[in-house]
Amino acid sequence: MAVSREKLYDEIWTEPITKVSKRHGVSDSYLIRILKNLNIPRPPRGYWAMVAAGIHPDRPSLPPANLGDPISWSRDGQTEFETSTINEAKTKPSKRKLRSATHGLVREAYEHFKNLRDTDHPYLKPYKKLTIDLIVSQDTLERGFSVASQLYLLLEDAGNRVRIAPSNHRIYRAEVDERENTNSNRHYWGMWQPARSTIVYIQDVIIGLTIFEISEVIELGYLDGKYIPINTYLRNPLIKQKSTFLWTTSRNMPSGRLCIQAYSAHPGTKWCKQWRESKPGEFSKTLKSIVNELCNSVTEISRLTEIAKQEAEEQHRRWEIQCEKNRIETEERIRAKNLKDSKDELLTIIASWAEAKRIDEFFKDALRGASELSQENCESIKTRLIEARKLLGTTDALERLKEWRSPSER
Repeated sequence: MAVSREKLYDEIWTEPITKVSKRHGVSDSYLIRILKNLNIPRPPRGYWAMVAAGIHPDRPSLPPANLGDPISWSRDGQTEFETSTINEAKTKPSKRKLRSATHGLVREAYEHFKNLRDTDHPYLKPYKKLTIDLIVSQDTLERGFSVASQLYLLLEDAGNRVRIAPSNHRIYRAEVDERENTNSNRHYWGMWQPARSTIVYIQDVIIGLTIFEISEVIELGYLDGKYIPINTYLRNPLIKQKSTFLWTTSRNMPSGRLCIQAYSAHPGTKWCKQWRESKPGEFSKTLKSIVNELCNSVTEISRLTEIAKQEAEEQHRRWEIQCEKNRIETEERIRAKNLKDSKDELLTIIASWAEAKRIDEFFKDALRGASELSQENCESIKTRLIEARKLLGTTDALERLKEWRSPSER
């Protein structure tokens, strides 16, 4: 059963956390995580000692839930989310110096991108995947952080919220093809992706955001177990002296240029847009226009989302009709099979009844004949008839009829 954040807020300020956690069957630390996730303020250290002493400090009010925030908790993981924009801040966004400010999500990402998987793949793969949707190489990481932070801050300056998608929230993430030439076939896929999408709420529309480094085909040379750019490869002393075998190839490698990919996070809505740098650092001049273009796309995304919802509802309706049709056909097949099986079994019983009558007549006739023999021979024949009866078992058709099942009993 789901518990609303209002109820949890009232409970946590009415009783100590040990009692509240016991009532809900969770540990104190787990309940604290629930309160943090629901943005519920909890009593400070020493609060209940003051209450016991007759002092009743004022408790802070419950902050309103913004669009997309969880508004309930349930042990089975079924979480409800705020769908209204009525609680969004109406005040004019404050101006920020983007060069000196770093968005909170990006500050957290710094820690995640310190712990990387050891791999030959040119793009970074953090162990922890609950972070911003950023796919870059080591050389472009700092600029990727900078672009992400400026983009998020500009969106929030415009009155929108940027966050990691909530858990148990059905969010679609668009695929990423980092290649400059996306028309050619891809033979492998080793790109990292986060556990959840990075999203922005613009009015009542949820838009996913991915920042990735574009790759381009360059010629590489193989030296000491690694592929390196051909210019560096040819300048190596071993290559100049031709003391090693020349081995070159062409591969997609990070170019230093970034791409911002925005997409509708509603499943089924086919809206996706990209802004690509033609040279590294270009986004420093174009981010504001990108944000404006993104905000102006809300009407189109809403229209496409509504179409997608209608198509999903129609598809679900057709699915239900097909399921009902399949159910009726299955029941009809079972009914026909039961009818056939019941009829076949009954005919077998009738046939066995005729056989039973013939066997019974044989034993009766044999018994009559035995009665005309001498007493010694009569007893011998009767003994044999008893053994014969045991060998054949019961031939009573009524017993078999009791075991027969009609079509409705199957």
